[in-house]
Amino acid sequence: GFWHGANWTFVLWGGLHGSALCLEHAFSTRWERVPKWVRWSITFNFVVLAWVFFRSQSIGDAWTFLGRLFTPGPATLWAVTPVALAAGVIGFQLLPPRPLEGLRLRFERLNPVVLATALAVVILFVGATVPSQGVAPFIYFRF
Repeated sequence: GFWHGANWTFVLWGGLHGSALCLEHAFSTRWERVPKWVRWSITFNFVVLAWVFFRSQSIGDAWTFLGRLFTPGPATLWAVTPVALAAGVIGFQLLPPRPLEGLRLRFERLNPVVLATALAVVILFVGATVPSQGVAPFIYFRF
């Protein structure tokens, strides 16, 4: 945690990850008996929730955010595109490796012009969806 800056949020974030690694190693034989999708879900949610501490200005801010995250109320940040993209990314993670290998081989066989055009479309889409105020500054510029 100290590597990322002189703030207690980074120390707590590092401590959370270190503790999780210790627990995972201590219970590794039992952990392997848990279905892969359950292990993936636990790991993903732990990492995402721990990132709240990493990105918060103070530990109090992080607790406030987490408290609001788990307080019932209207969903105010839902939008179709991010939810669909998140579902797609999560879905790809849960696919068995064999179909993904076949998909990778199909991409390798594509005409380079088609592949370059598809990549250009993706880059244009990403560029068009970046907020007008620009990209957030690189996190390590804070210190």
